[in-house]
Amino acid sequence: MTTNCDSIYLRALKPSDLEQLEQLSEETTFPFRAVPLSKISEPLSGFSGPDQSASVQSDETLLSFAIMKHDHLVGQLTLWGIDFLKGHCTVTMGIAAKANRHRGIGTCALIMGLRYAFYSLGLQKVTTDTLSTNQAARRCLNKVGFIQTGTEQRVFPLDKDFIDRLHYQMQRSDFDRLYHFPREK
Repeated sequence: MTTNCDSIYLRALKPSDLEQLEQLSEETTFPFRAVPLSKISEPLSGFSGPDQSASVQSDETLLSFAIMKHDHLVGQLTLWGIDFLKGHCTVTMGIAAKANRHRGIGTCALIMGLRYAFYSLGLQKVTTDTLSTNQAARRCLNKVGFIQTGTEQRVFPLDKDFIDRLHYQMQRSDFDRLYHFPREK
């Protein structure tokens, strides 16, 4: 079942949202970690999102958004490592409760986040990564139009084996080709 994107929107993540997101994610085996809203001019000291383990350099910045469906908080989307000089950032996203997953909410939110990154922030490239075992994230990234650019092998321990981390990117030119949003004058 796919959600109509008309019922999905992004808004600034409020501090009160953090506790709610963590409560919603308690039913999952891989906990959702909320990141507080930071002003775009504030430095970020470190970040570890749902599929991220590396710390972000202290001179990088982030914007966090609440993913809303019919005025209900369902997840979070974060643009981090925003670098205006190089024209890129990284996106992470999580839908907190299992009941809201596999419904197209993440796809809608990711397109909205990319639109913001490319058109409002003026960036040229957005990257992300996910674990090789996260089939839902891989389907979402492919559906939106991300291109896989590489694989880090044996990054995370799982039972008696390791899993890989897959790297993806979306160029603004590819986003423009795939999505035809009206241009503001």
